Amino acid sequence: MSLASLRCYCASLQLATDVYALVKRWPIIDRDTLGKQLIRASDSIALNIAEGYGRTGPGERLHSLLIADGSCQEVVAQLQLAALRGLISQDELQRQANMAKSTSIQMFAFARYILSQHPEYQGRSRKIIEKRTAWMNKK
Repeated sequence: MSLASLRCYCASLQLATDVYALVKRWPIIDRDTLGKQLIRASDSIALNIAEGYGRTGPGERLHSLLIADGSCQEVVAQLQLAALRGLISQDELQRQANMAKSTSIQMFAFARYILSQHPEYQGRSRKIIEKRTAWMNKK
């Protein structure tokens, strides 16, 4: 399995590309403040997935996915701020937030796959992923 074949990685690249295109159209003050943070957070998703993919141990891989998921949540919050400031429409907010949420779900699916391949791994990331998966399933 290659990095480019991971659905969560491809989705994160698309999200980062879309976010960048949005922010480029904003006024300079907004690009320099919220825009730069939003671009960094959206880029961070793909970069952390890639970093984890390059690691050998399941704990390191899972930890990178958890960091990437934190960036997904940050992107959603920043998109909400952008909508409140009139920088993006409610439709655009919904579209991009759904893409971030979908990416998060795909990352947790990949994390569960990693856990299934390493039943011996009982580290901290396993517990976090199991709790988060249970929480996501309740929704």
